[in-house]
Amino acid sequence: MAEEIVAQGGLVPDELMLQVVTSKVDLIPNKHWILDDFPRVLVQGVLLNAHLGKQHTPLSLVVNLDVPDEVILNRISDRWVHLPSVRVYNN
Repeated sequence: MAEEIVAQGGLVPDELMLQVVTSKVDLIPNKHWILDDFPRVLVQGVLLNAHLGKQHTPLSLVVNLDVPDEVILNRISDRWVHLPSVRVYNN
């Protein structure tokens, strides 16, 4: 479902995004893992925290990188997508 939404240019709803992420995290109980770029908004963080609480695996560390806007804009402007494979590349 998420792939279809993204292919149509839409945003994946928070609840579905949580299902995508936790479907992988739940497969590695009692292991350390890193989520890159998730959660993106407070609602996703609250949903993730609630899910992890039910699994008895609370978060142990959260890192927030403060990146200057100029760096982000440069990365976006240098990004391109190979449409047949939907892979994203940065120059």
